[in-house]
Amino acid sequence: MAGIESRFVAAHPRPAGRMNGSEKHGRSSRRFRMLCLHGHGSNSEITQMQMGNIDMRDGHGIHCDFFEGAWITSGPQNSSLSLFSDGPFRTWLNFEGSRGGGGERDESFLQSLRDIMAVIDKHG
Repeated sequence: MAGIESRFVAAHPRPAGRMNGSEKHGRSSRRFRMLCLHGHGSNSEITQMQMGNIDMRDGHGIHCDFFEGAWITSGPQNSSLSLFSDGPFRTWLNFEGSRGGGGERDESFLQSLRDIMAVIDKHG
Protein backbone atom coordinates (compact mmCIF):
# COMPACT_ATOMS: atom_id res chain seq x y z
CA MET A 1 0.00 0.00 0.00
CA ALA A 2 1.48 3.34 -1.09
CA GLY A 3 1.84 6.23 1.37
CA ILE A 4 -0.74 9.02 1.51
CA GLU A 5 1.49 11.77 0.11
CA SER A 6 2.53 9.68 -2.90
CA ARG A 7 -1.17 9.34 -3.84
CA PHE A 8 -2.07 13.05 -3.44
CA VAL A 9 -1.85 15.53 -6.33
CA ALA A 10 -2.39 19.18 -5.38
CA ALA A 11 -4.23 21.64 -7.58
CA HIS A 12 -2.07 23.76 -9.82
CA PRO A 13 -2.64 27.50 -9.49
CA ARG A 14 -4.02 29.15 -12.60
CA PRO A 15 -1.64 31.29 -14.65
CA ALA A 16 -1.11 34.85 -13.41
CA GLY A 17 -3.45 37.40 -14.91
CA ARG A 18 -6.27 34.94 -15.66
CA MET A 19 -9.59 35.50 -13.95
CA ASN A 20 -11.71 32.62 -12.83
CA GLY A 21 -15.45 32.41 -13.52
CA SER A 22 -16.36 34.00 -10.18
CA GLU A 23 -14.06 36.96 -10.72
CA LYS A 24 -15.42 37.53 -14.23
CA HIS A 25 -18.87 37.96 -12.77
CA GLY A 26 -17.88 40.21 -9.87
CA ARG A 27 -18.13 37.54 -7.18
CA SER A 28 -15.56 36.85 -4.48
CA SER A 29 -12.07 35.86 -5.58
CA ARG A 30 -11.83 33.32 -2.73
CA ARG A 31 -10.35 30.09 -4.06
CA PHE A 32 -12.54 27.06 -3.69
CA ARG A 33 -10.93 23.64 -3.63
CA MET A 34 -12.42 20.24 -4.24
CA LEU A 35 -10.91 16.85 -3.44
CA CYS A 36 -11.58 14.56 -6.40
CA LEU A 37 -11.62 10.80 -5.91
CA HIS A 38 -11.53 8.28 -8.76
CA GLY A 39 -13.79 5.26 -9.09
CA HIS A 40 -12.87 1.58 -8.77
CA GLY A 41 -10.25 0.47 -11.28
CA SER A 42 -9.30 4.03 -12.26
CA ASN A 43 -6.72 6.61 -11.14
CA SER A 44 -6.12 10.33 -10.71
CA GLU A 45 -4.79 10.67 -14.25
CA ILE A 46 -8.22 9.66 -15.60
CA THR A 47 -10.04 11.85 -13.07
CA GLN A 48 -7.88 14.86 -14.00
CA MET A 49 -8.90 14.45 -17.64
CA GLN A 50 -12.56 14.14 -16.66
CA MET A 51 -12.47 17.22 -14.44
CA GLY A 52 -10.56 19.17 -17.08
CA ASN A 53 -13.39 18.54 -19.50
CA ILE A 54 -15.87 20.37 -17.27
CA ASP A 55 -13.57 23.40 -16.85
CA MET A 56 -13.69 23.55 -13.05
CA ARG A 57 -10.68 25.86 -12.64
CA ASP A 58 -11.07 28.52 -15.28
CA GLY A 59 -14.83 28.32 -15.73
CA HIS A 60 -15.85 28.07 -12.09
CA GLY A 61 -12.79 29.10 -10.05
CA ILE A 62 -12.56 25.72 -8.35
CA HIS A 63 -9.13 24.17 -7.85
CA CYS A 64 -9.21 20.40 -7.89
CA ASP A 65 -6.91 18.23 -5.79
CA PHE A 66 -6.74 14.51 -6.54
CA PHE A 67 -6.23 11.52 -4.30
CA GLU A 68 -5.87 7.86 -5.22
CA GLY A 69 -6.99 4.69 -3.49
CA ALA A 70 -4.34 2.61 -1.75
CA TRP A 71 -4.95 -0.71 -3.48
CA ILE A 72 -3.82 -1.49 -7.01
CA THR A 73 -6.26 -3.50 -9.10
CA SER A 74 -5.38 -6.17 -11.64
CA GLY A 75 -6.47 -3.79 -14.41
CA PRO A 76 -8.83 -0.98 -15.29
CA GLN A 77 -12.54 -1.22 -14.49
CA ASN A 78 -13.24 -0.68 -18.17
CA SER A 79 -10.73 -1.65 -20.86
CA SER A 80 -11.18 1.72 -22.60
CA LEU A 81 -9.41 3.43 -19.66
CA SER A 82 -6.18 1.84 -20.89
CA LEU A 83 -6.38 4.19 -23.89
CA PHE A 84 -5.99 7.19 -21.58
CA SER A 85 -3.67 5.91 -18.85
CA ASP A 86 -0.97 3.29 -18.47
CA GLY A 87 -2.00 2.80 -14.84
CA PRO A 88 -1.61 1.63 -12.24
CA PHE A 89 -5.35 1.45 -11.70
CA ARG A 90 -6.50 1.67 -8.11
CA THR A 91 -9.42 1.07 -5.80
CA TRP A 92 -10.60 2.10 -2.34
CA LEU A 93 -11.41 -1.45 -1.16
CA ASN A 94 -9.13 -4.45 -0.86
CA PHE A 95 -11.21 -6.92 -2.86
CA GLU A 96 -8.38 -9.47 -2.88
CA GLY A 97 -8.60 -9.78 0.90
CA SER A 98 -12.41 -10.03 0.95
CA ARG A 99 -12.72 -13.69 -0.03
CA GLY A 100 -12.76 -14.81 3.58
CA GLY A 101 -15.97 -13.09 4.65
CA GLY A 102 -15.49 -9.38 4.02
CA GLY A 103 -13.68 -8.34 7.22
CA GLU A 104 -10.56 -7.25 5.34
CA ARG A 105 -12.66 -5.41 2.76
CA ASP A 106 -14.50 -3.59 5.54
CA GLU A 107 -11.20 -2.66 7.20
CA SER A 108 -9.79 -1.47 3.87
CA PHE A 109 -12.82 0.80 3.41
CA LEU A 110 -12.29 2.26 6.89
CA GLN A 111 -8.59 2.74 6.10
CA SER A 112 -9.52 4.57 2.90
CA LEU A 113 -11.81 6.88 4.88
CA ARG A 114 -9.00 7.53 7.40
CA ASP A 115 -6.61 8.31 4.52
CA ILE A 116 -9.09 10.74 2.95
CA MET A 117 -9.60 12.49 6.30
CA ALA A 118 -5.81 12.70 6.79
CA VAL A 119 -5.46 14.40 3.38
CA ILE A 120 -8.23 16.86 4.26
CA ASP A 121 -6.65 17.57 7.68
CA LYS A 122 -3.23 18.21 6.12
CA HIS A 123 -4.16 19.98 2.89
CA GLY A 124 -7.50 21.56 3.72
